[in-house]
Parts: sequence; structure tokens; C-alpha cells
Amino acid sequence: MRMKMISILICYFLIFSYSGSAQQPWNEVKKSGECKAYTRSTKDGKFKEYRSTAVIHAPLDAAVAVYCEVMKHPQWMKDIAGVNKFKTLSEKEWYIQYKVDMPWPMEDRDAVYHIRLLQQESDKSVKVFFKLRVFALT
Repeated sequence: MRMKMISILICYFLIFSYSGSAQQPWNEVKKSGECKAYTRSTKDGKFKEYRSTAVIHAPLDAAVAVYCEVMKHPQWMKDIAGVNKFKTLSEKEWYIQYKVDMPWPMEDRDAVYHIRLLQQESDKSVKVFFKLRVFALT
């Protein structure tokens, strides 16, 4: 149960980013306890960036370990029907392919992400950079 709670909370601190973004201010769009979600538009206004923060009451290494268990992501990430970690760059950086379950009548999609974890022992924080590289029909 504790690991499931840690897993759920980890998804709240994912940081979705698009490399061509301007430094617009973040707008808080949702808050629940110690979890906050923010959005902002990119410079050209074509995309929206998402950022979430959360306080997780668990050892930092335990929280990171749960996120690094890539094959378990479908257990706690909404609409993820399958996963394939196909390229590992380091212990905390990899490329991953998700099969995204779409509602009928749409077909499922494949999404390829470059994921990088940045762990800061000094302030007990973890940033997860989650960049979409490809999104296509399966």
C-alpha cells in the first residue's frame, strides 16, 4: 500500500517540458493537499507545458526507485496500456515507449519520451524531465 501511495504521488511531480518554450510564468491550475499543478503556454502559443509538485513523505531514494521501475508505470499512470524501455542512457535517463489507450472509436497511440531524473540531495528534491519525442498511431 505504501509503495502504491508513493507511486501515485510520484506522478504528481512529473515535469512536462517542451524545449522551445519561453519563460512565461507558471499558473496554478489545481491544488490538493501538498500537490500542485501548473500550466503555461510556450512562446509561440502552440503548446502548453505542464508542471506538478508534491511533497512525498518517504525517503528520497525510495521515491526515485519507484519511478525507475518503468515496467510498473501502467499500474499507476492513467491510460498507459503498455511500456517498453528501449534505450538506457544512464541509471536515471532513458527513452521509453508507452502504448496509450485511447477511447473508442480512436485507435491506440504510441508515445516515445526522453525521461531524465535529477535528484538533489541538498534540498531532498527530484525533478523528472519528461519530453515527448514521437506520438503516432499504433
